[in-house]
Amino acid sequence: MARFLAVRWNGRALRFACADADRGGRLKIVDAGLRLPADPQAATAAPDLLRQVVQETKSEKQRLLILIGRGAVDSTTFEVPPATPDELPLLVQNLAVQNLPGLTEDSALDFIAYPARADGSRTVSALAMMTDEQAQIFALRAQSGCRRTGILVAPHCLRAFGAVRDISAVVVDNSAGWDGETPVDTTLLVARGDEQADVLVCTDALPLLSRTIRLPKGMPQSEAAQFLIGETQRTLISAGGHLAQRTRISRVVLIGAAEETQGLAQTFADHYQCAVEHVSVLDLAVDVASNSLETVPDSADYAPLLGAISEAARGIRPAIDFAAPRKPQPPRSSRGRWLTAAAGMLLLIGGGGAYVQSQFNEIDAENQRLAERLQELNELVRDTEPRRALVTAMTTWERNRFSWPDELLELTSRIPARPGITVQQLSVSAAGPGTSVAAFSGIGRPPELIAQMERSLRDERHDIRIPGIREQLVGKELQGSFQATLTIRNAGRPESSAKAKVQP
Repeated sequence: MARFLAVRWNGRALRFACADADRGGRLKIVDAGLRLPADPQAATAAPDLLRQVVQETKSEKQRLLILIGRGAVDSTTFEVPPATPDELPLLVQNLAVQNLPGLTEDSALDFIAYPARADGSRTVSALAMMTDEQAQIFALRAQSGCRRTGILVAPHCLRAFGAVRDISAVVVDNSAGWDGETPVDTTLLVARGDEQADVLVCTDALPLLSRTIRLPKGMPQSEAAQFLIGETQRTLISAGGHLAQRTRISRVVLIGAAEETQGLAQTFADHYQCAVEHVSVLDLAVDVASNSLETVPDSADYAPLLGAISEAARGIRPAIDFAAPRKPQPPRSSRGRWLTAAAGMLLLIGGGGAYVQSQFNEIDAENQRLAERLQELNELVRDTEPRRALVTAMTTWERNRFSWPDELLELTSRIPARPGITVQQLSVSAAGPGTSVAAFSGIGRPPELIAQMERSLRDERHDIRIPGIREQLVGKELQGSFQATLTIRNAGRPESSAKAKVQP
């Protein structure tokens, strides 16, 4: 049995699970728990705790799985033309740079490719870690002392519980086509922990939508059930037509201990009118009785950790792995072709030296003619360079020109007036030819106005992304704070052939 260590750092504490696993994905838990740093504000708090856990579980030479919440990941969904599996990574990389402002060559980027349609085109969801999170997670990986690591999105790991009764049935199959219209049956998996809940909507083990929802402390179970229903439904509605496939939730799987999921099953069943199943986190484990009570992780907070270990043991590639993302294949070596050409050349020389020599003479003459023509063209390029530079500069200026008074007037007319929406900060920066990015934050009273603002601002020239909404009760009034990124395209700029769609 191979040993795996999975960890998750939430900024305040390090949660971990260490288990031995067989090739069938069944786990024998070695140790699990929650570690709090002595000084949470220290820059080395997380690396120090991780090194301590690695040493205690003797996992220096084992595989380390680092899980991050969905809120630390930026994403975009777009269409790609027909492409082979070798061509797809480079195509996605080029389109993601256009659709994710701030993405650089050093950014960790991975993607999920959904089934192809009849014409060969398909939908792709590209995900990238945010800059601050990437620096912290990569530093954590470098200082862990483990040689083999993976960086996964926590809600995606819940798919291991989709067929927990028959764990060998979880297989990712991208070969099946999709007609682009018929809604597909999907599974909603919810792991309701103490402070947060991980939510995943997937079909055929391919994640369609994921979210990490923060839960207010001390919320009664009945209110927590309604809160989770509301947040899940809000996420599905806001995603709308931007999902990779049209979905129909036909099954709900609740993950966690009995006291954590009490009351949730009936609430979800009444809302979605579908079958609701309950699975325990320990359904992935065997020989639980041999563990002490302190090392038995009977809580949904450990569900992503154990799910990640189970998939890794079975050799299933994670939906997203920022440590080993899908990258363009390096160019294939042409050594074999050169050797074949050299062998053929030797045969030609041996069988007809005179003929080959005459061909070489013709090639030399052609090369001389082309060299003279090249020199003429170079001189022409030098003579016309000032005029071409002027044309290029004027074209670029015209393409990038914005009428900012008109833009600001249009934005203010679309954003609900105070006190409904209060914009607190606004910054505008260029983001490429004919494109600018406006970043702003604010408060919505009530929070539903934020979704209204998002719909009002989105059109063929404006793409808005609001990664998350934080709701809080101020006095007797419920208000939501948000941070938004608005991409503005020049009115005269031609539309791209692959128009971006944003996945909440």
